[in-house]
Amino acid sequence: MKIIQVITLLTAAVAFPVLAQQGEYASFQEADKNADGVLNTEEAMESLPGAEISDANDDGVISKGEAEESVSGLKLTASDAQDAAAPVGEADYRMIVQALQRNA
Repeated sequence: MKIIQVITLLTAAVAFPVLAQQGEYASFQEADKNADGVLNTEEAMESLPGAEISDANDDGVISKGEAEESVSGLKLTASDAQDAAAPVGEADYRMIVQALQRNA
């Protein structure tokens, strides 16, 4: 009986970090702390841990293009530069979370 308990504890100890890494991400409403409808760099760092989305132009806002550059397999934009410069909104945020979960 004690062997089973030890095995269960070891399994939980090994599985917990993996589950924590894949864990739940905040909803967009929770992530968008200032409620402006777009994701800024601070909000991205807090709500998407481990994603390391870079604000390449240092404007304080995460654009669709910046998110695509940082998250493998993510496609948010059409081919034009104007779309790539558009800020990440709620629908884009959901797609980022889905891509991060797929990549986990």
